[in-house]
Amino acid sequence: MEITGKIIQINPIEDGESNYGKWRKQEFLILTDSQFPKKVIFSLWGEKIKKFIFKCGDKVDISFDLESNESKKSKGKYFLEARAWMVKYQQQPKFSSTPGVITPIKEPIPEPVNKPVYDKNESFDDLPF
Repeated sequence: MEITGKIIQINPIEDGESNYGKWRKQEFLILTDSQFPKKVIFSLWGEKIKKFIFKCGDKVDISFDLESNESKKSKGKYFLEARAWMVKYQQQPKFSSTPGVITPIKEPIPEPVNKPVYDKNESFDDLPF
């Protein structure tokens, strides 16, 4: 499945341990691009956390799978998780793709459109005191 949206929140990385070993998970929230925008939370697991570097405000296309798991506390109750396995940027991100390193790209500073023009012979002695 695929969905497009803008990242509006990135949660801290969670670490834990289960019967299958150590795990890492990070969740992020997007606002979908549709006629009626919806908020959808996705999770990244393991090495995918390092693979995809993004920030709030990035517009992304997300490929994901849905998975239901039974609650351990309430037998017979299930919860749904959207697990992202690919995140594609609609625009190239303005930082390095090296995991853990964010390097801003230096863009030229635009010249002001309405530069003040001064006459070299003009006097600036018009102060009231």
